Amino acid sequence: MVTRPARYNDYHVKLKGGSGDANYMFSVGHMGRTGTIEASKFNRTTMRFNLDYKLSSKFEISNNLSYSNTGSRYSEEGYSWGVHPFSQLPLKHLF
Repeated sequence: MVTRPARYNDYHVKLKGGSGDANYMFSVGHMGRTGTIEASKFNRTTMRFNLDYKLSSKFEISNNLSYSNTGSRYSEEGYSWGVHPFSQLPLKHLF
């Protein structure tokens, strides 16, 4: 089993603005993490868009859109990237 130092990256950008009747917010983010075992990693990318529009004192329209993409790879020993290491603990260490 080959090990390495783990790394963690987290980046986010948010834009907000508007006037009295209309407001918007857009954000995008990325989180990346590499595990201590070679070839293990976790990535997540997210985006969000909100739009609020006030038509009158009694009527308001709100729009919320979001997107998320997550990817992961886990290695047990060697290059078996389809196996999560914690799922193998009960099988390997029964006694």
